Amino acid sequence: MEDEERNHSKLLIGKTVVSKTGKKFGEVGDIIFETRSGELIHLLVKNPTMYIEKLELEKDKSGN
Repeated sequence: MEDEERNHSKLLIGKTVVSKTGKKFGEVGDIIFETRSGELIHLLVKNPTMYIEKLELEKDKSGN
């Protein structure tokens, strides 16, 4: 079961992240979630756009 969930989550890598209004935020770079509940724990956005910069989200040590 866990391997199946892992395979499904890999399909999200590289997908475009957009807002409800259609603004592009970037691409899914990595994803961490709780397998039992499906709760999203962490989402890494690569190639961020100017729209996501305005949201003041948590950044890594290098400022990305």
